Amino acid sequence: MRSPILMLLSSVLLLGGVAETAQQVLVMPRELVEYAEANDCHQVDDFFFAHRNMVDPPYAYGYYAGKKQDSAILWCQTGEGEQRKFWLLIMQKNDEKRSDTCPQKFEVKGGYPGGLTSSTAGRNRDGLVIKTLDDFHYLAEPRRRKPPKGVKITGTVIVSTYGPKELFYCYRGSWVFLAID
Repeated sequence: MRSPILMLLSSVLLLGGVAETAQQVLVMPRELVEYAEANDCHQVDDFFFAHRNMVDPPYAYGYYAGKKQDSAILWCQTGEGEQRKFWLLIMQKNDEKRSDTCPQKFEVKGGYPGGLTSSTAGRNRDGLVIKTLDDFHYLAEPRRRKPPKGVKITGTVIVSTYGPKELFYCYRGSWVFLAID
């Protein structure tokens, strides 16, 4: 007699929890979802439907120097269907002066976003080493302009994984990128 009552109570509690969380399934920590929304952007709700790999989620903490939890990079989106656009957004919690002057939100065209990581001085955990901006292109003018040859990477590189890797770097107030097959 006790088992059926316990099972019924467990089922009610479980279903109640599911109903409560069904309102919005978060693919990022709540603080990042709220930060995206404060910047007129929304989390990429279907990120894990497109990427079944949970290793590199659509965000990474620790973009700026200091406490890892005080800064982050994240994917967000605006629009739906044909009007859907993907953006990289950089969050900084404290009011410390940033060393870069690039926009904190920028549109990335040309595909679905991948998982995010960041690395310093061009080296990431996969062993990829990029020391200069020689093969990078300006995000705003990818076909026409390239950074000067021989410019060394000295700051943090954003790495978007899955499929071709895309690297993003802030250079003198403009975002530059490199796609690697």
